[in-house]
Amino acid sequence: MSASQFARAFPQYTYNQVHKQFRKLIEYNLLELVEERTGGRRRSAVERFYRARVRSVFSQKSWARIPPQLRTGVTANTFSTYTDRVAEALDAGTIDDRPDRHFTWSDPELDERAWGETIEEMEEIFRLLPISQVESIKRLSLTREMPITTTVALACFVSPREEATDAE
Repeated sequence: MSASQFARAFPQYTYNQVHKQFRKLIEYNLLELVEERTGGRRRSAVERFYRARVRSVFSQKSWARIPPQLRTGVTANTFSTYTDRVAEALDAGTIDDRPDRHFTWSDPELDERAWGETIEEMEEIFRLLPISQVESIKRLSLTREMPITTTVALACFVSPREEATDAE
């Protein structure tokens, strides 16, 4: 995405505000330049397109602020990069390396209370993950143990309803 695309998607921000934030994200090594294009409305202008260098994690509060027309794109991109990672792990043979790995899914029917509790529990895991990572980095620096490159993924979404079919 380019800064101008972002500014169009989030009209509450000016292009200059977005451009300034993109520069900060580049400085912190959180965005990387992937393409430059010339032309468009300003023929000699160069539009720069970036991608995130780290995975997106949205709290429920921040997700609610994402415009509905952008949510599907964010979800599709997240799913695509996740399935790419799973495929890489399958090809490399690392996905089942450890007997204590976790890879499951379920499709329960929940009421509003259970839905909310499930979302809160999943958010708690992702809230604690950066803390675990920092503590792990500290221990690794002392022990010289090899780090375990890890993928952590959780999903909770409304499933499509199964169509009732008449047996004939």
